[in-house]
Amino acid sequence: TWEIRETIERWAQHDDINERLRRRVESDIILYHNKFRVSISACPDGCSRPQIADIGIIAFVRPRLNMDTCTGCGICVDACPDNAIHVENNIACFDRQRCQGCISCRDACPMGSISLSDVGLRVLAGGKLGRHPRFADTVGEFKDIKDAMEFISKAVNAYIEESSTSERFADFWVRSKLGLNLAQQQEA
Repeated sequence: TWEIRETIERWAQHDDINERLRRRVESDIILYHNKFRVSISACPDGCSRPQIADIGIIAFVRPRLNMDTCTGCGICVDACPDNAIHVENNIACFDRQRCQGCISCRDACPMGSISLSDVGLRVLAGGKLGRHPRFADTVGEFKDIKDAMEFISKAVNAYIEESSTSERFADFWVRSKLGLNLAQQQEA
């Protein structure tokens, strides 16, 4: 998480993000809801609350199964807190949509059949609390912070340049369909 934090801080300083965001506030007093928040979580537990931040970054891994050593015992099924594993034909099968990458399955496997992928980053955007709370949308999964920063930079710059001064990022995110537009650009 330190590498991620340092990368974001360097970007914010280099692109003068802090000052550009500050200029959006029409008062000398910066209130809590005026602050732009980026939350970084080193695991899917999300203790830093990335789901309610303007931008959330969650590190994750994916389980990899060695089918030659898997006995289909089901211990990993019982260990998974997200119900992302079932056994079919004596082989553990993972539901990639449900798996949060918590590594409980790897730790529980008595055969050592489950290894882990490299760490990836799941980026969320548009979360907030307050009178009209909303959880952030999952924007995508990126292999490293460099790839994630391309999206984050586009999103924050669009917010600074295109939103009204009183508009919170989450409201801009929803109103502008920014997430949908940037996701389509990622796929192109």
